[in-house]
Amino acid sequence: MDTGAVVGVAVGEAVGDAVGDADGGADGAPLGDALGSMLPEGIGVGADGTEGVTPPPPPLQAAPARSMPRNRKRHRFTDDNDCIACDSRRDVRMPVSLMQAVTLKSCSGPQALALESMPIPQPAPGEVCVRVRAAALNHRDLFVTQGRYPAVTLPAILGSDGAGEVDGIGDVVIYPMLGWGDDPRAWQPGAQILGMPHQGTFAQYICVPKENVFAKPAALSMREAAAIPLAGLTAYRAAFTRGELRAGETVLITGIGGGVQTFVLLFAKHVGARTIVTSGSDEKLARARELGADVTINYRIDKDWHKTARAVGPIDLAIDSTGGDVLSKAISALRVGGRAVIYGATLGDVMLRPFSIFWNHIDLRGTSMGSPEDFRNMLNLFGQGLRPVIDRVYSLADVAAAANRMNDAKQFGKIVIDVS
Repeated sequence: MDTGAVVGVAVGEAVGDAVGDADGGADGAPLGDALGSMLPEGIGVGADGTEGVTPPPPPLQAAPARSMPRNRKRHRFTDDNDCIACDSRRDVRMPVSLMQAVTLKSCSGPQALALESMPIPQPAPGEVCVRVRAAALNHRDLFVTQGRYPAVTLPAILGSDGAGEVDGIGDVVIYPMLGWGDDPRAWQPGAQILGMPHQGTFAQYICVPKENVFAKPAALSMREAAAIPLAGLTAYRAAFTRGELRAGETVLITGIGGGVQTFVLLFAKHVGARTIVTSGSDEKLARARELGADVTINYRIDKDWHKTARAVGPIDLAIDSTGGDVLSKAISALRVGGRAVIYGATLGDVMLRPFSIFWNHIDLRGTSMGSPEDFRNMLNLFGQGLRPVIDRVYSLADVAAAANRMNDAKQFGKIVIDVS
């Protein structure tokens, strides 16, 4: 056998093994003849086995063909991705939908607020997912960024005010209290406000209990509706639920310009009360007069503003959020048997004279936020022609700038965040 034949036999055997033909070596000989004619002389073993001739290479070994089990089970998956032929489960990894949200990771001030992308939250049983279209800023948000709010949990998505859409429900405004409870007089232990530790409204989506969404007043835009929740709720409860303000009474509103006190002015005029407002800004006092304020006093110019207020009284109710010396003076301005409602303390603690309280039969009442019934009643006022006062509108990416404006006390009314 010549060289080509030897190679042919080897190639034939390999080809035969690969295709399962036992006679592949013989069938490969003609191919070997053709290959042998292309190889140099002296390669391989001659037909007579002459010494010195290079021995033939070992036969090529083909890898055995893989056999397929005849009784192999084919997966049959249900709609829930469970296989009914075995115990396996299909691995379904859907693309993660993302949203934009403003996060806070340190209490170093408004500059720590940053816009990020993150997965859209999924509602738990009993919850709905709101596509937020607008939100609004409150002092609570500012205080959290500055570490001036109790029990701050980070990272956080702030924002207690929001309006948007819910599939199957329509346009909604979000009630900002979680777990108020059954007692209308006060919230139950463990109640929380949206926006830390629970995710807030400075995001394109938020999941809240279904009972926390109320129909948006039809006459209001999304931005106007978003300006209402926390400040409107606080103002309503301070003026009516706790303050018991009635038509014909006179109410002292200290520090006009902030969201809550602006709502107090709107509500008081709506029910026919007389209003006295204070501010350190003539510009804000002018805006208050445009909204119907009857008496305006600049406390920076008039250091005895409380005596001036008392002189134009009598004052039935004082509503304050500043604390400190302002609250002390506001109480001294009340008539005998008057009422004072407190919902904040931006100036810190106050030194009170007990004698002036008990001797004058002053009723001192605290309040914070409001019940679901307060929220529903407050929204009804905006179905009677009221509209919130909006200071400025910022984009979601500019929340830090919005918070700085509030920190500088430049706003009159609500600072709104456009989320859409």
